[in-house]
Amino acid sequence: MELDKTEDKIIGAEAPSVEEKKLAHKLRDLVRKDGYTSPLDESFCTTFTLVRYLRARDHSLRLARDMLVETLQWRREVRPERMRCRMCLHNPRSHTFRPLGVDKVGRPVMYSCFVGLEDRDADNNVKHLIYYLETIFTNSFAESYIWVLDFVGFSAQDLNPTVGKKSLKLFSDHYPERLYLAVVVDAPLVFSSLWAILKPFISKNTAKKIEFRKVKTVRPLLEDLMPPELVAKFFQEFKENRNPEISKTKQWWNLPPLPPPRSWKNTSLLESYKKLSAN
Repeated sequence: MELDKTEDKIIGAEAPSVEEKKLAHKLRDLVRKDGYTSPLDESFCTTFTLVRYLRARDHSLRLARDMLVETLQWRREVRPERMRCRMCLHNPRSHTFRPLGVDKVGRPVMYSCFVGLEDRDADNNVKHLIYYLETIFTNSFAESYIWVLDFVGFSAQDLNPTVGKKSLKLFSDHYPERLYLAVVVDAPLVFSSLWAILKPFISKNTAKKIEFRKVKTVRPLLEDLMPPELVAKFFQEFKENRNPEISKTKQWWNLPPLPPPRSWKNTSLLESYKKLSAN
């Protein structure tokens, strides 16, 4: 099925092929036979979601079914759609992962850094990630996101591999094929030891989506992906988070992300999305 540019903006990912839609229909039938037929199960198992699980398992119905069942059971037990980061409610400086805006095709763009980060507990970090992943995909038609990981402030206390391992497990097990691109900015030499531990836990497909840049060289990549106002916002973050006088008092949790494109509010896009995701 050929898609025009408007439909590409809705998806933010490669559109499902005719064959993938057929496989998605079969996958939906399999999980229904497994007893996953509640309204929450049905609302989660959109065509796009089913295709993501198929792609994550090289289009193997059996493997995709096993993976999807694990996620559906996890969602029943954890109820991620209700997740709140209680640590951030108690102390807004607990975590820094947050949305800054959207790219040129409507994908949410997330930002995180190590300056001002006050909670390094692995489980709390996972809950924070769940909250924002659920939020950004509930409130848009986007199927993927971009994450800019600014390593300013990274130190020896951030070398605990448990945080990275649990985060990677969350992404791979329950949010497969969601990451469009991860941009790692100014990773210090000390990070190389942690990277050596984490890299075996990253799939080859995900590894291809990780770009390492210096803050002095990252602009062309960001400009290729993002509108000018978002690029400017990122460089404001880079500058402020490298200035101790600003970063120590900065209240980033009170800074809203740039508004989404006006097209997100266009009801015709909703109809196009429904058409694309039809069985």
